Amino acid sequence: MPAPRNLILFVTDNHARDFLGAAGHTVVKTPNLDRLAERGTRFENAYAATTLCCPARAAMATGKYPHQTGYWDNATMYDGTVKTWHHHLRDADIPVTAIGKLHYRSTADDNGFAEEIHTMHVVDGVGSPLTLLRATKEGVPTRAGHKAIYGNSGKGETDYQVYDRQITERAVAWLKDNADNPKPWVLVVSYPSPHPPFRADAPIWEAYPPAEMPLPKTWNAEDRYDHPAMAYLARMNQTIDGIDETFMRNAYAGYCADHSD
Repeated sequence: MPAPRNLILFVTDNHARDFLGAAGHTVVKTPNLDRLAERGTRFENAYAATTLCCPARAAMATGKYPHQTGYWDNATMYDGTVKTWHHHLRDADIPVTAIGKLHYRSTADDNGFAEEIHTMHVVDGVGSPLTLLRATKEGVPTRAGHKAIYGNSGKGETDYQVYDRQITERAVAWLKDNADNPKPWVLVVSYPSPHPPFRADAPIWEAYPPAEMPLPKTWNAEDRYDHPAMAYLARMNQTIDGIDETFMRNAYAGYCADHSD
């Protein structure tokens, strides 16, 4: 039987799997991630168990679907009560360390890690109770912030990007401290980016001129999905009257810039 190997798992937030040079994307530039993909393992056929953040993270941790665990909404985040692969490895005397964004309920819960370093969880362990309400025009207020936050793409820096650098610094320090450890280990390095608002330093932003960015395949009205769920999201995010090309191309440029490494 081969000796156990160390494992580093990189997690990025809001990252469409095709927005990667290694995946053949023709616009976004990700040279460092591409080198990691070449040297490591990239899961080409993986998909998220849900489109929501907290239940997707719970599914990644537990290996179970949201309907199996009860973590099905951003108000029902992982709380340590269902065993994760972290727990199983820890029980087998293989420590798992987490650095960065987890978005579980709390560090006070037993999330299965040997240690959590500079981790981010949901504020006060509450999540988003608004999304638990049944969606009706009268019962659920729209979210004005969503359109505004996507419209705030441009040159500059966000708190998330500051946090990204802190995560990297701590991960590098941890690896230096543990590189010669004869005992196998697992390190989870989890970044909040790319996450709106999409901002980047001037040289990176200027590599993606908004006017040159492509429009979505469903940009033309006749090509869009005619589904009640899409209409609901448009109303909730205050885009029911549509958005113009400038807004869309600017957000696309910001998304690419926030991916760039």
